[in-house]
Amino acid sequence: MGIFNKIYEKRKKEEIESSLPSHKKFPKKIVSKRRLTRIDLQCNTFETIKVSPNSKRIACLAPSGDKWSMVIDGKTGKKYDDLGAAIFSPDSKRVAYGAKSGNRQFLVLDGEEGKQYDEYSWAVFSPNSKRIASRVKLGNKWLIAVDGNEGQKYDNVGIPVFSPDSNHLAYIAQLDSKYFIVVDENEGQKYDVVGMPVFNPTNNQLAHMVNKGDKQFVVVDGNEGRHYDGIEALATLVFSPDGAHLVYGATLDNKFFMVVDGTEQKKYDRSSKNDGLVGELITFSPDSSRISYGVQLGGKQFVVVDGNERQNYQLIGKASLIFSPDSKRFAYAAYLDNSWFAIIDDKVGKKYLGIVEGIWTFSPDSQRLVYGAGTTNGKAIIVVDDMDGKIQYDAILGQGGGIIFDSNNDFHYLALIGSEIFLIEEQI
Repeated sequence: MGIFNKIYEKRKKEEIESSLPSHKKFPKKIVSKRRLTRIDLQCNTFETIKVSPNSKRIACLAPSGDKWSMVIDGKTGKKYDDLGAAIFSPDSKRVAYGAKSGNRQFLVLDGEEGKQYDEYSWAVFSPNSKRIASRVKLGNKWLIAVDGNEGQKYDNVGIPVFSPDSNHLAYIAQLDSKYFIVVDENEGQKYDVVGMPVFNPTNNQLAHMVNKGDKQFVVVDGNEGRHYDGIEALATLVFSPDGAHLVYGATLDNKFFMVVDGTEQKKYDRSSKNDGLVGELITFSPDSSRISYGVQLGGKQFVVVDGNERQNYQLIGKASLIFSPDSKRFAYAAYLDNSWFAIIDDKVGKKYLGIVEGIWTFSPDSQRLVYGAGTTNGKAIIVVDDMDGKIQYDAILGQGGGIIFDSNNDFHYLALIGSEIFLIEEQI
């Protein structure tokens, strides 16, 4: 960094610190604030902004007359007739998006245009960021193209899923009136309906849901599990981090419950169509020894942790249930009486207008919970252990990585101030 950049950063830091109220102590400070892009001049809307997993890069759509361009890290790309939202690779180094030119559609990967098709939708990077798979249409058939290599053609195909080691690919395919899972271009058994495939995180074991007649069940590596009246659509199949456990939700005889390693957990009576398991809340602890999930019953929602039911609330925050890195603590967001608040180890936190989705994490040493919250004046703040940050932002970006810890005491995130997006680095 040159001397002028150092002076600029020092002045920016002084400007921020001088604007903070002196009467309130807070155990963190802004280390740096770096402008990334200006959205009112470039991005079409705030909703088109996509953030990289490391929360340091931004891509968004920008109009130019009757054309569109992708703006990546403030640099405007080539103009096209239409564009899809960008996706970043897991390592945040690569960017891909769908583009349309005339009546043809294609993938733009790292700035290079791929083969043109009649229709393009969905692209997925492999976990190691080296491979990419796309769902495309050629004529009246759909196929999955992996690294530019076209797979078999079907009446329809689903979103591709890579294995954790990036070596295998699975997706749903339809041929006539039957559905099946294709793994590395090998077709599985055909059923009336199949669900999204899920890979075991430690091996290539594959699980998915199946409809057969009036029953639903889970298939693991071709082996059918117990048949139920239904598999809870919101409670997706989840493997534990160590790959030793598989959980999902099921219904039978008007009761709903979790199934853990084939064993049915506590059963709840479904008295209304809204009763059931709460989606995106099945969570294993990092060491795979603990499990939590959400239940909706009689107009209320509550969390079950280690088999124990917690307090009822009006709502549990979507995808908010997390365990600390050491697996000893847990937290989630809850809503009651027009306020959102954090529940940390069963302790109720301060009330806010909202909790920012995706901005919700424990520090690496498991000592602190950091999250974004909405204030009554429509601003957003960062909260550390129930203590409000001093800076109010117009928005905190929850997409991508959200809050990223760089050490036990240092973290960064992206925030909107006026019409500009900044990379904010803080130190506890």
